[in-house]
Amino acid sequence: MLRHALILSLFCGTAFGATCELIAPLDGATGPEFGFIFTPGAQVPGEKYKLLAEAYQRNFPGRLWVGLTENYFADFPNPLEIGEVINQCRDDAEAAGYDLTHVFNGGHSLGGVVLEAYMMNHAELTSGLILYGSYLPDLTDSSTNVYPVPVLTAIGTLDAGVVSYALREAKESALAEETNPGWYPVFMVDRVNHGQVFDGGEGAFADIAAEIPLDEAHNRYSGAGVAFMVTQYPDVFDSSEVSAQQAKVEELQAFTDEFLAPFEVMLNLEESPDGTESPWVAYAQKAMLNLTPEEAEDISLTVTNDLVAFGDLGSEKPTLEVSDCSVNIVTISHPEYDLDPVDAGAKTSARVIKGKLKLEDTVLESACLPPRPRKQCKDINEEAFQKAWEVTSEEAKTRFTNSGKSLVFVDDQVSPWGPGWEFSGGLTYTEVSDTVTELEATSLISEDAPLPSFAFMHYCDFLSPLRALEWIYLISQSR
Repeated sequence: MLRHALILSLFCGTAFGATCELIAPLDGATGPEFGFIFTPGAQVPGEKYKLLAEAYQRNFPGRLWVGLTENYFADFPNPLEIGEVINQCRDDAEAAGYDLTHVFNGGHSLGGVVLEAYMMNHAELTSGLILYGSYLPDLTDSSTNVYPVPVLTAIGTLDAGVVSYALREAKESALAEETNPGWYPVFMVDRVNHGQVFDGGEGAFADIAAEIPLDEAHNRYSGAGVAFMVTQYPDVFDSSEVSAQQAKVEELQAFTDEFLAPFEVMLNLEESPDGTESPWVAYAQKAMLNLTPEEAEDISLTVTNDLVAFGDLGSEKPTLEVSDCSVNIVTISHPEYDLDPVDAGAKTSARVIKGKLKLEDTVLESACLPPRPRKQCKDINEEAFQKAWEVTSEEAKTRFTNSGKSLVFVDDQVSPWGPGWEFSGGLTYTEVSDTVTELEATSLISEDAPLPSFAFMHYCDFLSPLRALEWIYLISQSR
């Protein structure tokens, strides 16, 4: 895959010497014996995960030995070293007399990417994967989380670079679990960030600021991993322990569902599940009319939307049909997304929704309603932010109010011609201070034109409600 090829190209002609540090089970620990071999994140020394390993050992209901892989070239886990060092950990554990029957592998960030790529073809070496701040990437036409062994994806709710992918991963895992129930959970871990997987990483990434101490973060991360381990092999443990860990899994799943629910609501406004329309653009056409409550109740108006490819955006036009003050409109939309060739570090929401509407003047006249001042695209973008705010959790609202950058919507930049809007590049964000960012939309208004099909149009760059939600939860607070 592309991301793995890019990683591999960095290390051509390089001498390697990754090593394994073996950590014995805790003194006095009894019960089933498992192993856990860990791959670090990029430019993080492997020994920095020792406190996480110790948290695992404290939470594990048995004897757990840990192998920390260390000393990768330039502290970058890579495809050329990972296989050898994992096997070194296994050999060292066997030489120490440890049981290799159940050995899980963990990875953080880039380490998770390299790990899942290696284990895809070496599944016999692992009982399952535990990915922190990482996930099974979508780098081919097949977007699936089916994998030859169980995989836990654990994402901190303050992980500003990864939370955006969580809903997608949860959906893909749910589909994969139709074949293998319980194999591919995606868990959100409350109030921990990307850097808190390792010792001293609280401010090492473009994270949201840490809110809990490192030891508690390790306890939460390891608690999710241990619950996954135990529930994958329930016959190995005492039934009461299995019940306790299953309760933990259910608690994590319930929290995850609650956390992701607002993101799914906003996603379904951005684009319908079947990918054929943008409900938000259909809503925008109605909102542009600025109807009174009584008019909204009485008007005979139907608005739908056709979602089109960028190549068709220039030629497709919104249509309006009228019959005795009854109006039917078909709007046009095209969502544009961040460039994301390696499926990492971007946002999965549309960076802009290009929307083609009928000009409100002609819609009002066709509906037998009086004229009124036009709205701007910015008015709908403010509504997108308000929609997102309405579904934001109280905790996230408090966090945004205390430390987020506010978004101020300024008047539209009106383009004098179609290509100026079509190729506008999307919404413009201007940081005016440490606490305020201005958002400007490009619009196009066609009041009349030589050809009827080009007349009475209002084109807008719309803020996706999902991108507005990501602004509140993630973008405005990333450090």
